Parts: sequence; C-alpha cells; structure tokens
Amino acid sequence: MTKKIDFYGPIQEEIGVIMAFSRVHESLGFTRLVPSKNRGFDIESIEYKDEEVTIEFEYKSSNFITHGHPNKMIEGQNYVVVCWEDDCGLISRLKNDYKRIYLI
Repeated sequence: MTKKIDFYGPIQEEIGVIMAFSRVHESLGFTRLVPSKNRGFDIESIEYKDEEVTIEFEYKSSNFITHGHPNKMIEGQNYVVVCWEDDCGLISRLKNDYKRIYLI
C-alpha cells in the first residue's frame, strides 16, 4: 500500500519512519500506538488484524539484521517491521538465513 505523506524534508532516519507511521497507522489497521518499555523492540505488543504483534521501526531493513533483532524473535510471536527502505530483501533474509518468517 502506498500513501503520499508530505514532510518538510526527506526521511533519512528511524524517527522519520516513526513519524510517517504515526500519520497512517489507523488506515493500516493499527488502532493505537503503545511504546515499549522493553529495549528489544519499539512496540512490544499491540493488536493488529485481531492478532497481537511486536513492531520494530527501522530506516533501512538491513538495520533489523544489524541490530540483532532476528535473534530476539520468539517462536509463535507475530512481528511487523516498518521500514522506509527494504535494502536487503528482509522477508527473504529472515526466511533463508534465520528460518523465521511471520506474516499475518
């Protein structure tokens, strides 16, 4: 899904991704934003399409790998990665390199 968001400058870091997401989260099916108290993921548990999910924001998808998040993923938990640029084919990397894929 593509939606134009007007900003006063280009998005170049994670905080910009969070700002953009906060503008469109309801139209994507997220009814509320709840910051995590856990330092592992940005939003620890939130309802999305009748499922509990954990969310991580990154500017580039490769940062999800670099920051070690795949190793922190828990079997059976659903994850959503929100990034501005998928520079590493994240879904394929999680599936092939980490044997993890969580899609809802």
